[in-house]
Amino acid sequence: MTFEKVLTTEQIIQLFKVVLNHFKYDYLYLNSLFFGMINIFPHRLPTTSICYVPVSITADYLPHLYKKVEIDNEYNKGTILVFDENWASEADELKKKVQENSIALIELGAIPETETPEDFYDV
Repeated sequence: MTFEKVLTTEQIIQLFKVVLNHFKYDYLYLNSLFFGMINIFPHRLPTTSICYVPVSITADYLPHLYKKVEIDNEYNKGTILVFDENWASEADELKKKVQENSIALIELGAIPETETPEDFYDV
């Protein structure tokens, strides 16, 4: 899916909630070329300004947190994280927030690795 940058933060959160209420996810994020380029851990999926992680995050754990939404349903238990109200700004300030939060989330093991599982090609 491609989302135009005209959606508000609340609209994106609502989209995440709908998806998370119907499907199981280990990690959910909105990606763009900007987030791919600023990813400081190439062996992990990109951290983006709005993402869902399958763990509960306390507000003081991340250096930059605009909003968090707890998810607890039959498919998912975790947190939607919003690092900045201007989630699509692509400014240096957002880059810094995403990269610093990425380090914290990697320490928690909340961002999955990008490597293919060993049994992926088994028939």
